[in-house]
Amino acid sequence: MIDILIWVGIAIISTGIIVLCTRCKKKLSFSIFEDAKQKISNTEKLAPSHAILEAHKIFISALQTLNSKSKTTAAQATQNVVKRFPNEQYIWQFHRLRNQIAHEPDIHVSPMQAEEARREFVRALESLL
Repeated sequence: MIDILIWVGIAIISTGIIVLCTRCKKKLSFSIFEDAKQKISNTEKLAPSHAILEAHKIFISALQTLNSKSKTTAAQATQNVVKRFPNEQYIWQFHRLRNQIAHEPDIHVSPMQAEEARREFVRALESLL
């Protein structure tokens, strides 16, 4: 009888540990954050539309370091962590703008939009530290 109780106790504890581990949130490495922040900042030298494309690419690259899968799309990488962002709506807004720039001709992007995108990408990454 005691043997059964011990095994039941071990099973319950093991299940609890597994559940807690699957809920653990991966954190972004500080060095990856700093590198991405610097690279995103350097995009201010580019034309606004090009700056958004580059800043988004850097942002997604940093997000992909959190995922154990080697290949994820930008949307998948974002979807995996977007609920942790304090600025979720802005991230999706700039993701859509990036897609418009890449796929639609004659999209005008202002320098202010590019600056806001840079700021929001860095803010989102910072929330993953």
